[in-house]
Amino acid sequence: MDDKQEQPASNLGATLFRKRRTLSRILAMQFVFQADLKNRWETAPVELEYFKELAQNPYEEGEAPSFTEADFKAAWKYADILIKGVVDNHCELDAQIADAAENWSFHRISLLDRSILRIATFEILKSPNGVTPAIAINEAVEIAKNYSINNSSRFVNGILDKIRKTLTDRELSNQLTSQEEKTESPSDETIESTEGEEDK
Repeated sequence: MDDKQEQPASNLGATLFRKRRTLSRILAMQFVFQADLKNRWETAPVELEYFKELAQNPYEEGEAPSFTEADFKAAWKYADILIKGVVDNHCELDAQIADAAENWSFHRISLLDRSILRIATFEILKSPNGVTPAIAINEAVEIAKNYSINNSSRFVNGILDKIRKTLTDRELSNQLTSQEEKTESPSDETIESTEGEEDK
């Protein structure tokens, strides 16, 4: 099921869906940031529950939260997928980001931008819940605009677009290779026909 299929038909419902998905990515960004900072890549239940409790109640007494309990509950489902996906695949994701960054050292990228890039790269490569590369990139750019420093959004967009293009080129190459193999490989009927002629 992809993002379009999951979104409610009404404009109001679609807006709420996007708001919750953005919250999912922000929650995942916060967890991945902490994992990178501590160099502790774990998703044990106790770790997730502790983080979830803090994330759900980040305000001082008397402050009003920017999301409802229902928003958080819905957002956490996808955040959980992102968190586990990034943690389990962070070495592969880091390699993809480093390749796309070319002359820019991976460790020179800020912790926050690395977190944003890892989440979006996971979405691009693994397509959880059918998320498209375009959606993943647009969301990452918006989060960078709101949470990171000036020009980070352009940097994030550039890196992710290279990863998207690399993935597209790889998929096309695989398709061509598959077609060539089918063309070059003789069918069972051809083999049987050849064997029959040899027997004669």
